[in-house]
Amino acid sequence: MLAGKYRLKVGEYFGVGAPKPARIIKKPLFSIKIYASGLNLMRCGVVIGKGLDKRASARNLVKRAIFDAFASQISHLVPADYLFIPSSGMARLTRREIMETIKTGIGL
Repeated sequence: MLAGKYRLKVGEYFGVGAPKPARIIKKPLFSIKIYASGLNLMRCGVVIGKGLDKRASARNLVKRAIFDAFASQISHLVPADYLFIPSSGMARLTRREIMETIKTGIGL
């Protein structure tokens, strides 16, 4: 699981006055918005809507798998804020497939 200091408070990146992403990675199963931060660490946030799955337990499984994928890649990522937005196809993948998809999607 991803430690608390590496978790992004997602609410800061929506609404009026929200920062513009420095880079956006779009893939068929997800998109990642990367924001520059003044901190010297990588932070990750996940936004999952009910379109992914109507059951909260299924959405939480996907969220945990995404956090685990980022936790295993902390040393390889540039210090920035990563906002991960999965699409509905992500719910059909296993935990291992989610981790591999993210790893190849961000270029590692």
